[in-house]
Amino acid sequence: MILKISPNRYVTYAHLQNGSIKVRLHARVRRGDVVALLGNSGNTTGPHLHLQVTDQNSVLQAEGVPFVFGKFTYLGLGSNYELNKHVSAPWVQSIPFGEAVVEFEVTKR
Repeated sequence: MILKISPNRYVTYAHLQNGSIKVRLHARVRRGDVVALLGNSGNTTGPHLHLQVTDQNSVLQAEGVPFVFGKFTYLGLGSNYELNKHVSAPWVQSIPFGEAVVEFEVTKR
């Protein structure tokens, strides 16, 4: 799924559950809105999200652009991650690196 977030800026969400996309063409999406559910596609053992910000509405022809998340909690590397046995470090105005496992605060609407 690709969402336009501003002129010449798009966010691609990959590995979503089939049939779970909650937004429709031309719908306005706000921070905290549920846009889809995480899936378990690709070479993986659990649900996950691949996210990228690009300059065009195309996965293959677009160029990635830098971005940061306002706030998230770093939980460790995916290869070493164990549920309930991980670090919990808050990060602000940053982007996770490599195979980081992160958690975002859920906004209720």
